[in-house]
Amino acid sequence: IDLLVARDPKIRILRYVLVLGLLFNSLFACGLVVSSISSYPHHRDFIQEYLSSRALKDGVNPYSPVAELAERFEPDIPIPTFPHPTPHPPPVLILAFPLAWLTLQSASYVWLLFELICLGMATFLLFRLTGRTRPLHLLVFFFLLLGWHPVWKDLILGQLGSLLLLLLTGLVFAAQREGRRSVGFLLGSVMAMKLIGWPIALFYLIRKKWDIVFIAGGTFLGWNLLASVLCGPGTVLAYYLEVGRNIAPLYRAHEENFSLWTLGWRLFEGTGSPVLEGMTAPPLLSLPGMAPLVSVLICITALVLGLRLAIRSNDGTTSLAIL
Repeated sequence: IDLLVARDPKIRILRYVLVLGLLFNSLFACGLVVSSISSYPHHRDFIQEYLSSRALKDGVNPYSPVAELAERFEPDIPIPTFPHPTPHPPPVLILAFPLAWLTLQSASYVWLLFELICLGMATFLLFRLTGRTRPLHLLVFFFLLLGWHPVWKDLILGQLGSLLLLLLTGLVFAAQREGRRSVGFLLGSVMAMKLIGWPIALFYLIRKKWDIVFIAGGTFLGWNLLASVLCGPGTVLAYYLEVGRNIAPLYRAHEENFSLWTLGWRLFEGTGSPVLEGMTAPPLLSLPGMAPLVSVLICITALVLGLRLAIRSNDGTTSLAIL
């Protein structure tokens, strides 16, 4: 933002060169995203949401292996897809279900529009957090974001990153304004859409902010109850008891899994995935039995240190950022 508003002549020249270069980069990234949908919609992670919604529409278990659903609903897909059920929680099916009446390509474009709306709203909230909301700066920043690798890769794959960004940014925004009900609702929603954010709930529990914790828990339960109406309580229960547990080992040591949980497996079992291509590497020490113990220890240590720093911080936004 300081670069965008600086008045020094040399800085202004640098600003125009830098911003124009980044905007061209963003245009190139947008071209990649559109190309991925128009030419290779079956290569995108979004196919999980689409096939699950088609399964719901036809009364089939949405947590059947994605490859089986593809064989039934999209038999012309030229490549094999995931040999396991979608790892995304049942509330995500609520968002994807209306797309079941569209073709894969049309549904992909609608989902892209949804992602861009989420990204745009998150950008607006980020600017509101800084106290600056000039429309031109907001628009330029939004297009610059499209050229940032984590963003355009998320858009190419059709994942949930933009939605999670919006929910978490809204949570911080609501917390700054003491909107405790909104904080609870957004926290419960982000935990329902992907099982992250629970350290924030633990933080509010330690701080004895019972109303936020209660609303977050109720929101999480409410999303899953809605999903139960859509696909049946047995399907929702099976997801939390079986699906996640069975899928986690397939990706716990993949090169692009940045979770702290992966460190034990990388050190003592090696890097790689049995179902997804990527870099493989042997373990530093071949002690597979140590992998889960070390990973658990690392995660608990990080959680305790993070909670301690968050509790000691005098600024609520800093606490949420740490968590």
